[in-house]
Amino acid sequence: MKQIDSVFIEEAARIGGLCGLCIGAIIELIMLVDSSSEED
Repeated sequence: MKQIDSVFIEEAARIGGLCGLCIGAIIELIMLVDSSSEED
């Protein structure tokens, strides 16, 4: 799971530079929240 996230963030960073990196970080944050919610 972590590998997939990293690859996606790298892709976003490559496409959109710092902006893409921010988007990737936000998406990973959302994924973390989603994971917590599913466990609940």
